[in-house]
Amino acid sequence: MVQKITVIGQRLAKAGNEFYFMGEMEECKKCKVRGTCLNLDEGRKYQVKDIRSKKLLNCGLHDEGVVAIFVEPATVSALIDAKKAVKGAQFTFEPIRYNPRNVQIDEEYESMLNPEGLFKGDKCTISEIGESVNLDGQIYKVAELLPSF
Repeated sequence: MVQKITVIGQRLAKAGNEFYFMGEMEECKKCKVRGTCLNLDEGRKYQVKDIRSKKLLNCGLHDEGVVAIFVEPATVSALIDAKKAVKGAQFTFEPIRYNPRNVQIDEEYESMLNPEGLFKGDKCTISEIGESVNLDGQIYKVAELLPSF
């Protein structure tokens, strides 16, 4: 797994914390460390692996400043075709298409059809397999996917 170095608000800088990188904000345009902060992929989910430095840097968004951290891509929960649901398998992610007028789905699973942090065509490894979900006669599995981006 490839780790990257970035900065994050001091209060959020704890190993195991997960976050979505939402991209550049207006306050970032004049920042001296923006190159380090903005080196992640917008819309992706990351996990803090370790603190690189506890030295506080000023930030226009984080009132207590930011610190340097190591991050890796984080797993994302998604529904996948049950036939492809093999722990450790690698595949290309495709969001599940369905017509909400014709199919009822529990709110709990709806966000897993096209989950935040994954994009069509992403190469993923299945790290965990969960329960089965029936969606209009098709069986899907809840899976934890680790994208490689």
